[in-house]
Order: sequence, then structure tokens, then C-alpha cells
Amino acid sequence: MEKKIYYNPYQPDYCRQSNYRSYTIDEDNLLYGIVYEIYEFSNEGVSSDLRLKALPDGVLDMIIIFRDNDVDMWVGGGDGKLYDVCYQNVTRIIGMGLVPGVIKSILPCNAEDVSTSGRVFLSGLQQFIRVKKDLLFAETFEERMELVQNLIFSLMFEQSGSSAVIRQSVNQIARHLEEFRVEEIASEAGYSLRYYRKLFLENVGYSPKKYMRIVRFQESYKALLRTPDASLTDISVEYGYYDLPHMNKEYQLLTGNLPCELKQIFA
Repeated sequence: MEKKIYYNPYQPDYCRQSNYRSYTIDEDNLLYGIVYEIYEFSNEGVSSDLRLKALPDGVLDMIIIFRDNDVDMWVGGGDGKLYDVCYQNVTRIIGMGLVPGVIKSILPCNAEDVSTSGRVFLSGLQQFIRVKKDLLFAETFEERMELVQNLIFSLMFEQSGSSAVIRQSVNQIARHLEEFRVEEIASEAGYSLRYYRKLFLENVGYSPKKYMRIVRFQESYKALLRTPDASLTDISVEYGYYDLPHMNKEYQLLTGNLPCELKQIFA
């Protein structure tokens, strides 16, 4: 199965925080294809609230929360729309952005569980319990990144055939936004359309159509930021929208804002 990642979502409100640091998993790392990024917000030992705005990105995050002398862990994600994130009384947060489709290879839950409840707590996992003390006393960002990567390694197990099919579908969506056909992919995998959609929901947390809409939004929004002078009409066509009114409607459904308004929010 192809491991190359074709989709790297962007959270502008995370990146502009002064206490934000990020470690991108490169192709030489054994976690490549499992985790695309590990990031950290640090309040330098002072307990306080952290409030962020999160764009829809179709990604589940493993979150480690530091509060005074304790550490908790859960896996969570949004509902596919712009939403507010609030972490209360925290000293540090470490997040691991999971590549869509891998959750059942590393955690005892599926993506549908997470999307239904908002988060699934993982603090009782023995692998996490064994590393909690080391995480609390790690002094540097690099030490914490090594501990977190080792934690993920300890959680990994063999991926099922059906999960591998969904991983391949996730890549196909990212590479061919304007051409992806659910019926064709299901048929090629030897699954009925109904069963394929069930697998996709369990492994990704969204229907194939909803996930495609989120990826298309993310890629077009990044293009807006990269090329501020580009025509919105040209961007809409390039990223698989029928036309600019279609892109405007999708942005409003996912974020409550038009493209030009969303650029101003994170300016």
C-alpha cells in the first residue's frame, strides 16, 4: 500500500500562537503515513486557558493535556465545521495529527466513535500510563517529541485489509478532487457501496462525500493564502468546484463565512 501523504491540512490559528511549536513527520521517519505532524502549545509551567479556532480538516488528533502534576490523553476531532477549541487550566498541550484512515491501526476505537462523542479518552491505556511520568519531567521539546513518537510506536499493530483500502481512498480523494467517484472505488475494492461507506465512516469519521468536501475546502483555502492576488473564480475551478457561487456556498456551509471573509478572520 502506498504510504505517501498527499494531504496536509492547515490550521492558521494554531500557527500564529506565540507558544506553538511543530514537528513535521518526514518520509524517513517510521511514523510517516501514520502521523503527519506533532505540535505543542506551552504555557511555560503556568496553568491557564487556551482558546483557538479550528478549521474543518477531516483529521483526528491524539491530544495529551498537562495540568499541574497530571497528564491525560484522548483522541478527538471536529464535526466538519469551523469550531472553537477551549482547553481549561492547562500548562502544556501536545497534539498528534493522525493521517486520515489510520486510527484503527493504533487505537482501540474507530473514527465513528470519535465523531459521535467528540472525544474518546485514552488515559487508561497501559502504554500511556508507562510514559506519563517521563512526559511530566521531560525538560525540552525534543525530549517530549521522542517520548510521544515512542508512545505511538508502542500502540501500533497490523493494519487490516479493509483499513488499507480506505487509506488508499483517502489518498485518491486528495489527488483527484474533481474526479473521485465513490461507486468506482467501492467496486474496485470488491465492496458494495453501502459496506464501503460504512468502512469509510469507521476509519475516517466522515462519509466519503463529506470528507472530499473538507479536503477540497482545505486545499482551496491554502491556495487563497498562497496566492492572494489570484482570481477566486480560477481557484474555484482549479479545486473542483463547479464555479465561484458553488465555492461560496461550500465555504458558508463549512465555516459560516465566504472565502474573502475567512481570509480576514485569520489575517
